[in-house]
Amino acid sequence: MNESEKNTVSLADGKGPEASPLEPKIILPKPFLSGSALKVLALLTMFVDHTAAFLAPFLPTFFYRELFRLGDSTVTVYAVMRLIGRMSFPLFAFLIAEGCFYTKNRVRYAVSLLVAAILSKHAFALVHLMTPDSAGSLRALVLPGKVFTFAILQGSDYIRENVFFTLFFGCLGICLYDFLKKRPVFMACAIAAVGVLAWAFRADYGLVGYLVILLFYLLREYRIAACIAACGMLGVMTLPAYVIMAFYNRERGFIRRPVLKYLFYAFYPLHLYVLFVLQYILR
Repeated sequence: MNESEKNTVSLADGKGPEASPLEPKIILPKPFLSGSALKVLALLTMFVDHTAAFLAPFLPTFFYRELFRLGDSTVTVYAVMRLIGRMSFPLFAFLIAEGCFYTKNRVRYAVSLLVAAILSKHAFALVHLMTPDSAGSLRALVLPGKVFTFAILQGSDYIRENVFFTLFFGCLGICLYDFLKKRPVFMACAIAAVGVLAWAFRADYGLVGYLVILLFYLLREYRIAACIAACGMLGVMTLPAYVIMAFYNRERGFIRRPVLKYLFYAFYPLHLYVLFVLQYILR
């Protein structure tokens, strides 16, 4: 019996041809992280990042203490927490691309992001304007007009916007891409116009963040290529986020009810308000 006949018999028995002992066996772990799990990780890493960013000036002895030395560099609590926080935006950008792909109502999805962005403006301004020597008060929590007085007292030129605007612009760019893809010239002009808006608004991550969201959507079936491009645009410190994405199983997960979904939207301004109160106590 020749080799081909042996293989035929083996296949008929349901065993298939035996693998050569010289051939390496590649065992890849099964993806186990749902979209909900990625969202929780994104929120947690964001909270760690913002805690260090906004409280470090108020507790310098804790955040800037040395943990260990790496060559000639000193690694501090602040550095480690900000490094963890670098995972947050790539995960959010990836989730927006996935959300646009799966949602049944993109208009409602985009409007939800825009409303969250507008409602987060007050909290976002508060934590950026408070300093250890600030003359502000807790009344700014309930009187939005106080934020502008706050800025004047600080002599601040603060004109940035929160990351929800970046996520909204990314969603809008994806919608325009799909709506105008049969008219490539109009599509390119519309996507570029939204990119200019993302840059002009000076939202977190700005134009680069907007382009990363588009990349994750356009290269959805080529996730490795999308992650390499995103890492090149956002920096090597975001690399752990792409490792986490490798375990995404394309399932929605436990966040299904509208109450839970909007609770996650609410987490963004609420955690900023908590950090502002801590700033006020620690100043």
